[in-house]
Amino acid sequence: MTPNQKYIKTIMLEPIIIEATSDTPRIELDKEKGIFRFEGKSLPEDVIKFYGPVQNWFTEYYADPNPETDIQFNLEYFNSSTARIIVKILIASEPLHGKSTNMHVSWYYQENDEVMQDRGTELQSVVNIPFDIIESH
Repeated sequence: MTPNQKYIKTIMLEPIIIEATSDTPRIELDKEKGIFRFEGKSLPEDVIKFYGPVQNWFTEYYADPNPETDIQFNLEYFNSSTARIIVKILIASEPLHGKSTNMHVSWYYQENDEVMQDRGTELQSVVNIPFDIIESH
């Protein structure tokens, strides 16, 4: 090795796993495994404190994303503060779609849960990335 050779230090983005509580969702973000998942209820008392590390994780991820990114939401309920965070995360991903990664959102809702189906449709109308709304049983 010569002194003129350049080395690129790759920083491994550590996975985030947050277990669900009665007021917060289970969140699993793992770049290496290609898992980007939100499940359960989201009513955190302090939405900024709860979702801050998640937003930071996505900021780092978007700097070097996987070729395919499918963010999966399977939420039973979420409040308006959570909706704003979800929109921020998804809007930040829009410039990457088709350039650095193929972005995709999978929005799951329980059979006959028209409220969550409608919330998925509302989010779909706000972002400019492929978005599937899927009924789960």
